[in-house]
Amino acid sequence: MTYEELEAKVELLTKKLALYDKLDYKLRTQHPERSGMFFICGIGGKNVPEANELPEYLSICPAYGVSHSFSYKLQLQTKNAITW
Repeated sequence: MTYEELEAKVELLTKKLALYDKLDYKLRTQHPERSGMFFICGIGGKNVPEANELPEYLSICPAYGVSHSFSYKLQLQTKNAITW
């Protein structure tokens, strides 16, 4: 194989790995009962226009089947920075 062919193959494999990572993350977050991944279990408050219509409050469940969750409140620090 020439250098150009190897370079093209590495680029293709890099793209495939990126696609695999996206799919893996999507599958883990869509089925938290199987993967043990955290998920959003509730939202509250009004949507904040300055924060791309994100809700004011989020509840995050750390794993499927646990009896507790964590609540986060949206805080706008600067014009373009959003923190929870």
